[in-house]
Amino acid sequence: MGFDFTDFQTEALSPDFVDWLIDEQWVDMQTHFSRLWDYYQNPMYSTKGLSAADAKLNDSARIYLQAQEMGLPARITGIKRP
Repeated sequence: MGFDFTDFQTEALSPDFVDWLIDEQWVDMQTHFSRLWDYYQNPMYSTKGLSAADAKLNDSARIYLQAQEMGLPARITGIKRP
């Protein structure tokens, strides 16, 4: 069952236009807003790929990094990134 666009009573919003937005524009928007969406969801990223030398540089003993920490400086998070 598709969405009924007659409730909007406008010619500017049509099923073809919405399909175009989803198919063509979603990729650009996802790329543009991915950091903002990650900040909102705050997923955890594993730091298992770090070598032993890199792990010794970090003050934190955690094996994960949260998305809201990505933009913060090392003096706050305790995690030094290259």
